[in-house]
Amino acid sequence: AINDARKDTGNRQRSIIKGQISEIIAPWSIESVNSVKELNFIGSPIDFVGFKGLDGEGDVDIKFIEVKSGKSRLNKNQRRIRDAVAAKRIEWVEVRVKDTEIEIEEKIVQ
Repeated sequence: AINDARKDTGNRQRSIIKGQISEIIAPWSIESVNSVKELNFIGSPIDFVGFKGLDGEGDVDIKFIEVKSGKSRLNKNQRRIRDAVAAKRIEWVEVRVKDTEIEIEEKIVQ
Protein backbone atom coordinates (compact mmCIF):
# COMPACT_ATOMS: atom_id res chain seq x y z
CA ALA A 1 0.00 0.00 0.00
CA ILE A 2 2.85 2.40 0.86
CA ASN A 3 4.67 1.62 -2.39
CA ASP A 4 1.46 2.23 -4.35
CA ALA A 5 0.96 5.56 -2.57
CA ARG A 6 4.55 6.59 -3.32
CA LYS A 7 4.15 5.61 -6.97
CA ASP A 8 0.89 7.57 -7.22
CA THR A 9 2.49 10.61 -5.58
CA GLY A 10 5.41 10.45 -8.00
CA ASN A 11 3.05 10.21 -10.98
CA ARG A 12 1.05 13.20 -9.75
CA GLN A 13 4.19 15.27 -9.22
CA ARG A 14 5.37 14.46 -12.74
CA SER A 15 1.97 15.45 -14.13
CA ILE A 16 2.07 18.77 -12.29
CA ILE A 17 5.60 19.52 -13.50
CA LYS A 18 4.66 18.52 -17.05
CA GLY A 19 1.69 20.91 -16.89
CA GLN A 20 3.86 23.76 -15.62
CA ILE A 21 6.41 23.19 -18.39
CA SER A 22 3.58 23.07 -20.96
CA GLU A 23 2.37 26.51 -19.82
CA ILE A 24 5.88 27.91 -20.27
CA ILE A 25 6.42 26.38 -23.71
CA ALA A 26 2.87 26.83 -25.04
CA PRO A 27 3.09 30.52 -26.02
CA TRP A 28 5.60 29.73 -28.76
CA SER A 29 3.34 27.14 -30.35
CA ILE A 30 -0.11 28.73 -29.95
CA GLU A 31 -1.53 29.38 -33.41
CA SER A 32 -4.55 31.35 -32.15
CA VAL A 33 -2.39 34.49 -32.21
CA ASN A 34 0.19 35.79 -34.68
CA SER A 35 3.06 36.11 -32.20
CA VAL A 36 3.99 35.71 -28.55
CA LYS A 37 3.79 39.51 -28.22
CA GLU A 38 0.02 39.23 -28.68
CA LEU A 39 -0.34 37.08 -25.53
CA ASN A 40 -0.83 38.34 -21.98
CA PHE A 41 -0.27 35.81 -19.20
CA ILE A 42 -2.91 35.87 -16.46
CA GLY A 43 -2.32 32.50 -14.79
CA SER A 44 -5.60 32.25 -12.94
CA PRO A 45 -8.41 31.56 -13.57
CA ILE A 46 -7.22 31.18 -17.19
CA ASP A 47 -3.69 31.11 -18.56
CA PHE A 48 -3.65 33.71 -21.34
CA VAL A 49 -5.63 36.39 -23.10
CA GLY A 50 -4.59 36.69 -26.72
CA PHE A 51 -5.07 39.73 -28.93
CA LYS A 52 -4.76 38.35 -32.47
CA GLY A 53 -3.95 41.11 -34.92
CA LEU A 54 -2.72 43.60 -32.32
CA ASP A 55 0.70 43.68 -33.99
CA GLY A 56 -0.95 44.89 -37.21
CA GLU A 57 -3.33 47.68 -38.14
CA GLY A 58 -6.57 45.76 -38.78
CA ASP A 59 -9.21 44.29 -36.52
CA VAL A 60 -8.22 42.57 -33.28
CA ASP A 61 -9.70 39.24 -32.18
CA ILE A 62 -9.64 38.54 -28.45
CA LYS A 63 -8.93 34.95 -27.38
CA PHE A 64 -9.20 33.41 -23.92
CA ILE A 65 -6.63 30.61 -23.81
CA GLU A 66 -6.27 27.83 -21.25
CA VAL A 67 -3.33 25.41 -21.51
CA LYS A 68 -3.95 21.83 -20.38
CA SER A 69 -1.82 18.72 -20.56
CA GLY A 70 -2.51 15.03 -20.24
CA LYS A 71 -5.92 14.21 -18.83
CA SER A 72 -6.41 17.51 -17.00
CA ARG A 73 -9.78 19.19 -17.49
CA LEU A 74 -11.19 22.66 -17.05
CA ASN A 75 -12.13 23.43 -13.47
CA LYS A 76 -15.55 24.83 -12.53
CA ASN A 77 -14.57 28.50 -12.92
CA GLN A 78 -12.78 27.88 -16.22
CA ARG A 79 -15.92 26.19 -17.56
CA ARG A 80 -18.01 29.16 -16.37
CA ILE A 81 -15.68 31.57 -18.19
CA ARG A 82 -15.75 29.44 -21.34
CA ASP A 83 -19.56 29.43 -21.20
CA ALA A 84 -19.71 33.22 -20.66
CA VAL A 85 -17.51 33.75 -23.73
CA ALA A 86 -19.60 31.34 -25.81
CA ALA A 87 -22.79 33.17 -24.72
CA LYS A 88 -21.13 36.53 -25.53
CA ARG A 89 -21.56 37.79 -21.96
CA ILE A 90 -18.56 40.07 -22.38
CA GLU A 91 -18.30 43.82 -21.75
CA TRP A 92 -15.71 46.52 -22.24
CA VAL A 93 -15.32 48.45 -18.99
CA GLU A 94 -13.31 51.65 -18.94
CA VAL A 95 -12.39 53.05 -15.53
CA ARG A 96 -11.09 56.61 -15.18
CA VAL A 97 -9.58 58.07 -12.06
CA LYS A 98 -10.07 61.85 -11.77
CA ASP A 99 -6.87 63.93 -11.52
CA THR A 100 -7.37 65.55 -8.13
CA GLU A 101 -10.08 63.43 -6.60
CA ILE A 102 -10.45 59.80 -5.78
CA GLU A 103 -13.59 59.46 -7.81
CA ILE A 104 -13.97 56.54 -10.15
CA GLU A 105 -16.14 56.78 -13.22
CA GLU A 106 -17.03 53.45 -14.74
CA LYS A 107 -18.20 53.24 -18.34
CA ILE A 108 -19.57 50.01 -19.75
CA VAL A 109 -19.82 49.52 -23.51
CA GLN A 110 -21.94 46.67 -24.75
